[in-house]
Amino acid sequence: IQQELWPPKPISLHVQYPVEYPDCSPKITLQHSMNCFEFSSSQSELLMKKLTLTMNDEEGMPCVMSLIYAAREFFEEGGLAKGHTALPQKEKIVSEDEAIENELQEPSLASALL
Repeated sequence: IQQELWPPKPISLHVQYPVEYPDCSPKITLQHSMNCFEFSSSQSELLMKKLTLTMNDEEGMPCVMSLIYAAREFFEEGGLAKGHTALPQKEKIVSEDEAIENELQEPSLASALL
């Protein structure tokens, strides 16, 4: 197993079983001691999204082992790397007025914008 696919420190899946389980889903949280550079909030959100989808797919049935397998699959399929690319990136947005102004100064730029 490739080490870079897994976080540098352990992550625990904390499960709280409601009285109605398995007829209703358990409450799940992730617990770890990593900082945002080791395990970012976007990575955590992607993992929780995968776990929630798994839990919803198995509603009404015992699902805890499926959650563990889903978490393992998340990491083995490169979920940490996907979390890094999911981070918002700043983009320069050119307004229509600026585009028109640039077109007047550099006609080749206008065709590149279209």
